[in-house]
Amino acid sequence: MIKAVLFDLYLTLIDVSGVNQEEQDKAAYNIIREFGYNLSFEEFKEVFKKVYDKWREFRQTALIEVNPRVWWQETLLKLGVTPNFKLLETILKERHKIFLKQIKLYDDVKTALKALREKSVLIGIMSNCSDANYAREELDYLGLSSYIDFFISSAEYGRRKPDINLFLHVLSSIPFAKEEIIMIGDDYKNDIEPWRRLGVKAYLINRKSGDSNDIIIHTLNELNNIIQSF
Repeated sequence: MIKAVLFDLYLTLIDVSGVNQEEQDKAAYNIIREFGYNLSFEEFKEVFKKVYDKWREFRQTALIEVNPRVWWQETLLKLGVTPNFKLLETILKERHKIFLKQIKLYDDVKTALKALREKSVLIGIMSNCSDANYAREELDYLGLSSYIDFFISSAEYGRRKPDINLFLHVLSSIPFAKEEIIMIGDDYKNDIEPWRRLGVKAYLINRKSGDSNDIIIHTLNELNNIIQSF
């Protein structure tokens, strides 16, 4: 019997296909200008991209999570801008405000979560994210918080998926046997393979492809049949 279902967050529950990075970058640039610094948008974008790409590669290879304040502070320093607390927080909050308006839930999410709640199944999220507080804001904004029993993030643990230690930490935090848990995610390397290595059933959600095998689902509405099969 399945007693807990874990979900990845982005591209599994939250659709980020509408995110416009340029709009967020423009907002950050305008804030820097408002703080009295004179630089071109192209200069800003070039510096920010180099710094962000460096830290993204580090996070993906070292599997160590890094708070966005780290790369924003470095960006500002390279631009000759003093990275004071107020400026950093203003940039981050404004960018996230825009991000919230650009994201949405996939159509099958709330129906699936309601069905799990009716079955008294424990619902959790296991996500790679650089700032857990902002991720929780997203859950509130999208009306998901009431469905989620626990949220485990790389930002709070310090290590990113697919680091096996993060999976062991999650497994030890759930009061059920591994045979009573399933995971749903959109990335085989990050969401599926580590769990299967630990003996936990994990399913890859692929809403776009017609490919089919024993680990692929095409909609979260298939969860009901999966749970009933155990």
